[in-house]
Amino acid sequence: MSGQHSELGSTQSACIRCLAPMEPSDRYCRNCGMEAASEEAKTETYLAQILPDRVDALLEKRFKEQKIIEIETTELISEKAIKC
Repeated sequence: MSGQHSELGSTQSACIRCLAPMEPSDRYCRNCGMEAASEEAKTETYLAQILPDRVDALLEKRFKEQKIIEIETTELISEKAIKC
């Protein structure tokens, strides 16, 4: 998304639906008819696109680390049980 903004220049923005260039005075996208979004709406849309993947990746990493800890703990308990 940031690459799109750099290509458009400082006076244009992009439609959040089709990424077509939009002038600051446009109320609707000339390509798809989507209502022009405020900066807040653009930020919400961007976050909605990237957050699920990032949260999933972090959770996957966290669960993997937790599983490793559980396995190591189980191995230590087993070793102690065998020695007794």
